[in-house]
Amino acid sequence: MKTQKINLLPEEVRPKKTKTPLPAHIKIISVGIFALILVITFSLAFIISYLEKNIDGLEVEHRRAKAIIGEESRAQTEKQDLEKKIGNLYLDPVDFSWRNLLEGIRDGTPEQVGLEEIKGQSRGQLFISGNSGDYESIGTFLDSLQSIPQVRTVILKNIQEKETHLYEFEISCDLGVRENDENPDEKEE
Repeated sequence: MKTQKINLLPEEVRPKKTKTPLPAHIKIISVGIFALILVITFSLAFIISYLEKNIDGLEVEHRRAKAIIGEESRAQTEKQDLEKKIGNLYLDPVDFSWRNLLEGIRDGTPEQVGLEEIKGQSRGQLFISGNSGDYESIGTFLDSLQSIPQVRTVILKNIQEKETHLYEFEISCDLGVRENDENPDEKEE
């Protein structure tokens, strides 16, 4: 059984329970701690809102960057598709003129370049061999060949020095005419 103490004295006589006051320094410390907690809370709230704004801005920039990368990727794909289409273009045999081709070669040959041989290697290919006194003239000749409308690609196959200041070269040109065309002067049917 539990015992209970009962105070039967009247209230005026009863001993009063007094609270012991907290020392002043403890009150100051607790108010300081409370103020510090408030400052930290507000600071963290400010920092969090600032970071959220920056994150939103970064997300927008990230989406823009992804869109630009996507556009660049699509443009690159489109460029490759166009390059393939251009690479597959051939001259219409009706538009091909051997006379214009040979005149273009004649007109584009620098004085320092001597042509030894021009022959068709295979359908749509032209082989040119010659010599020159310097590399620069050969380079000029290659550029002039590339500018002829009937010539699709120019490849320097070989160049070697035979004598002092005499260089022999071999060039292969793709004429952009289909290999299965029988006669470049006749129209396909």
